[in-house]
Amino acid sequence: MKVLLATGVKKLEEELMKYQGFHQSYNRFITMDIAATIKPDVVVVSPLLSGEEDLISSVIKPLRDENIRVIFCPGNPEYNDAREWMRQLIGWGIYDYVYDPVTADKILHRIENPGKLGDLPKDIVNEASKSEVASFIDLLPEEDDEEDLEKAFKNPFKKIKPKAKEKPKELPASGSNLPAIVEKPEKPEKPQRKKLKISFRGLFVKTGYIKDGKFYKHKATSVAELLEAETGIEAIVVPKSWDIGEIKKFQRDRRSKTILLIVLKGNKEHQAIGADYCVKKVTPQLAQEVSILSRKASALWRRVDTDPLTGAYTRAFLNEWLEGHESRKTPYSLVMLDLDHFKNVNDTYGHDAGDAVLAAFGDFLKSNIRTTGNDIVFRYGGEEFILVLPYTNLSQAYIVVDRLRKMWAERVITLPDGRIIKTTFSAGVAEWQEGLDTCKEADNMLYKAKNEGRNKVKAATRRLRVLVLGKIPLNEIKASIDVTYDPELATAVICDKNNLEYAPAGLPLYVLGTGQLSDWAIKKQREDAILCMSVSEIIEKIKPKTNLQVLPGVRTHDKSHTIPKNGTLYVVCPSRPAAAGEIAVKLVNSISNAALVCASPESTGAITIGIPEKQLITSDWRIINADAPVKWAGVYVWPIDPYKHISVPYDVHALVDQIKSKFSIVVVDCGASLDICTRISNDEGVLLLYKEGDASDVATKHWHKNHRGQNVLAMSPNEVPAIIEADNGYIISYQDINNQRQLIR
Repeated sequence: MKVLLATGVKKLEEELMKYQGFHQSYNRFITMDIAATIKPDVVVVSPLLSGEEDLISSVIKPLRDENIRVIFCPGNPEYNDAREWMRQLIGWGIYDYVYDPVTADKILHRIENPGKLGDLPKDIVNEASKSEVASFIDLLPEEDDEEDLEKAFKNPFKKIKPKAKEKPKELPASGSNLPAIVEKPEKPEKPQRKKLKISFRGLFVKTGYIKDGKFYKHKATSVAELLEAETGIEAIVVPKSWDIGEIKKFQRDRRSKTILLIVLKGNKEHQAIGADYCVKKVTPQLAQEVSILSRKASALWRRVDTDPLTGAYTRAFLNEWLEGHESRKTPYSLVMLDLDHFKNVNDTYGHDAGDAVLAAFGDFLKSNIRTTGNDIVFRYGGEEFILVLPYTNLSQAYIVVDRLRKMWAERVITLPDGRIIKTTFSAGVAEWQEGLDTCKEADNMLYKAKNEGRNKVKAATRRLRVLVLGKIPLNEIKASIDVTYDPELATAVICDKNNLEYAPAGLPLYVLGTGQLSDWAIKKQREDAILCMSVSEIIEKIKPKTNLQVLPGVRTHDKSHTIPKNGTLYVVCPSRPAAAGEIAVKLVNSISNAALVCASPESTGAITIGIPEKQLITSDWRIINADAPVKWAGVYVWPIDPYKHISVPYDVHALVDQIKSKFSIVVVDCGASLDICTRISNDEGVLLLYKEGDASDVATKHWHKNHRGQNVLAMSPNEVPAIIEADNGYIISYQDINNQRQLIR
């Protein structure tokens, strides 16, 4: 069993991390990224988890959408805050709670013994059942019967059968002495049902789509599923609870140009992000109006995006499709085709004949692609065309294009004057691979096909992505080099023997610079290491698999990090917050006229220099607008109460702006809080400390992915940095803790 701890309670998590299968998350912002990586069975969450994001929308709801069990630590159930948390979460089907005081034993007991609805305080359950946040509120019975409640909470979308109708009383028989009173039986009152709050990803439970001027109710789990099931849709109708991000995603998709989006009971926010209609209900008049507008929009976009000569889509539409794919990331293959010797056609037969050939080729491609597979034909320019084949791998695409090549070579084109023309085409095929320019890859293959005599199809092989750590002579690598900065894409690792500790586990490891003594030492550390004497030897071992792509490692020791004078340095260590405080203090102590700002959730920098923790979090230490800092242990310190101000990062930045003109360097101890470093200017930098020996740390990868190219230096906390004064500023250099590396300047 895998358990993800997202409690924000350091001591508790340290105790639980001793057990096998436990993992940690230190911030709401990265919790879902970590969950996607490790795929936990259980996630333990508490409101103390740091981060500005709403805990329910950013963590708990996505976890429940993935059917991941959540254990929540609300505090004392007698307090209003805890009751409010539970009232909301019960509506999400969360029955596992650990109350204060929270201990490791309690967590372990709850993991092994899942909670039940019947175990929860009845008054809180009743409050939850009457609350509008409960997504299944209209399915509950009128009476708060415990058994019925339990059934409803276990299966909230299965309606509870109404009680059987009472039979009307029998009338007196004829001839009876009793007066003949005839009463009509009263109709049983229908239970008052509140409207269903749809807050899950089943998009079309009470909505649907418009087609041919009519509204159809439909149940689907995604827009893609709906569009695959129905053709000719003119508009989709979604509830106001549909995720805002999903609306934005839909608007980025090409479908939004021809399919209108209607939000039931939507507001100005929905209109601002692209909803075409916000209505209370769908009427026949609205459906007919939408149908007319959709047809007009489709016709308009066809005129704008379609090449009038060939009927293929334009290059502008191709660029838009590729841009939209960045959010979809669905697999596809791209084919670039070029008519062979087309200039000779124009020179020999005239441009009118050339246009006739282009029109025939466009019609040929459109007539021989999959209509159900969403294949698309684009005119790239001149006699060049592009085919996009979704959900088609490289070998499948090659077969399709080679079949088209043979068919076209046999095609005869008859001109209006009776003359006959036969042409051929060459093609290059590339499969989409994250981090690669697919168009460029296909173009390179097209170039090879033409060089080899034309009327050929060449396909690019998938590249092996290699993460390079340490000082590797890249100029010795005899293959093409495509540069990217995302280590997540790496499929193998090359490192020299001095950087072995940075090589992530789970990837093929090629070690450069071996010898008899180092062979033994390397094998002792990594039994899976592949020892090589030179880069050429590595290339020979890798090449049989596929081509080579090199990703420069983020942990290189061949350059230092420069901060201008009167600059600012944010120090952060997501995996070990205390390391950020220790390094920050060492940096401040290494140069005169430096100041320390303690802005981490635990203010480890201040604790490191001896400020008592109890004093640190009192009101006396909330010195946000002070003219002078507190001098403690020889260090000028601006402590910030983390429990009051960490959620507003601009407070920290404002403080830094206020004081940095008085000091050469302002060092900010951020601890684990990456979100505090979101604003980096040219005179500021981030010292990002990786968890020792873990090159796949989720938080740091996420940071690099979103802030690449900025003033970010990554290093191990086991290396002691120093600030050295230079002409133009200050240089952060570092050396091994055992002084085995020379100080780099």
